[in-house]
Amino acid sequence: MAKLEITIAELIDILIANKIIPEKISNIEIQGETINFKYNTGMIIPHEIDAFVNFVEYEKGIIILEMHTTWFADKVLRLASLPENNYIQLDYPQVIFYIERFLKDKVIGLMIDNIKFANGKFIITTYNI
Repeated sequence: MAKLEITIAELIDILIANKIIPEKISNIEIQGETINFKYNTGMIIPHEIDAFVNFVEYEKGIIILEMHTTWFADKVLRLASLPENNYIQLDYPQVIFYIERFLKDKVIGLMIDNIKFANGKFIITTYNI
C-alpha cells in the first residue's frame, strides 16, 4: 500500500503532458482549489469564454468537477458540442474525470483504493495487486 499526494497543479501538468486536456482549453491557472481557464468555442461570437471548475467529489474511480461561467457563456456551452475523450466526459456543468481509468492506462500495476481531496491536494491511497 502506498499513499501519494498530488496537487491540482501537478495533476493538470500530468494531464497536459499526456494530451488529455482538449486543445480548446488554454490559459490554465490554478488558484487554490479552483482551476481557471479559457475555452475556445470555435464560434465567432464568443470566440473564447472564461470558465473555472471546482472539485465536487470522488467516488468509485471518478472525480467530479463543476464548471462555472458567466450567464451568456453558460447558454453558449449548453448549445455547443464539448470535446470528450476516454478520460474526460463533459456533462455541462459537470466535468467527469475517470482518474482510475487514466491511472490504470498510464501507470501499470497501480490499483487505487481511495482518493480524497483536502487542502488543495489529492491524497491517493493504493494497494498491491
